[in-house]
Amino acid sequence: MTNTNPLLDFARKVELSVRLPSNGNWYPEGMIDYTMSGEVEVYPMLPKDELSLMNPDGLLSGQSNINLIKSCVPAVKQPEKLLYPDLNVLLLSIQRATYGSKLTMQVVCPECIKKANEKAEEIEKNNENLEEKIDAKAVVAEMEKNNEIMIHQQEIDFDIDYLLGTMTYLEPEYTYTMENGLKIYLQPNTLEDKSKFGLMLFNQEKIVKAYKNYSYDKMMEEEESSKKFADDVAGTYININEISNKLLTAAILKIELPDGSFVDNKDYIFEFISNTPSNIVNDLNKKVHEMNDVGLPKELDYECSCCGHKWKDKFFGFNQTDFFGIGS
Repeated sequence: MTNTNPLLDFARKVELSVRLPSNGNWYPEGMIDYTMSGEVEVYPMLPKDELSLMNPDGLLSGQSNINLIKSCVPAVKQPEKLLYPDLNVLLLSIQRATYGSKLTMQVVCPECIKKANEKAEEIEKNNENLEEKIDAKAVVAEMEKNNEIMIHQQEIDFDIDYLLGTMTYLEPEYTYTMENGLKIYLQPNTLEDKSKFGLMLFNQEKIVKAYKNYSYDKMMEEEESSKKFADDVAGTYININEISNKLLTAAILKIELPDGSFVDNKDYIFEFISNTPSNIVNDLNKKVHEMNDVGLPKELDYECSCCGHKWKDKFFGFNQTDFFGIGS
């Protein structure tokens, strides 16, 4: 006789079902369990899930998102294979299942910042002719106190159900045809690619740090140091280019040759991309970025509660560690 915990009948339940932007295309059979209506069931987060999202290393590598999908969307059998548009929709759906339909975004009004900067510049310019200087920061603070501007973050609410309702969907197939007759079949990037992109960001930061620490005078005096700096930067650029090519290769399903045969060997495709002119590679990257952008809206409309200024800003959904450069 098996003892079952009666409390589990009162544990978390499915909160909503959502359709994926991919409509299930590009996935192997059985990877995702769909409802009869072709949607995916979503559960709310557990405390351990919230804690995993506070791990910077896990966020950068993508492991935190993998664990979150395993917990809250068990219908997805291989979270690392999730296409980016589907991932972003599921992450926002998990927030909806956990916290409700209200999504609060913290933003700063660009118009208020502009007015504050202009006022500060005006004061600094006038101070050149004054013996008793005026404190620009104090004046700007007084302007905010009098509700003339708001330079600190303000909260603006959106409805997640509405955002999910505006979702766009991927076409069943994406291709890019080269002048030489090659036809390249593409798909969006996946969560699995996140670790590659994290490594590329790490290398980019190394270059920025190297230039910040660069001392021209010292390098001129020490020939060995100058050569080492140049070699390090060159090596890092090579690493970034290699990772970028790997990300693009991951988004290529196969390449059709002019004779109708296909090449789907990833090593061959990577070697091909590494020896393809930059204008073609840039076109392919742009197309993949556009595919990654499908799903949730790329931008949200904001209105300042102080000055009434309206503007658009990027939207990452619940995936604030976005790794494919929304907005391409």
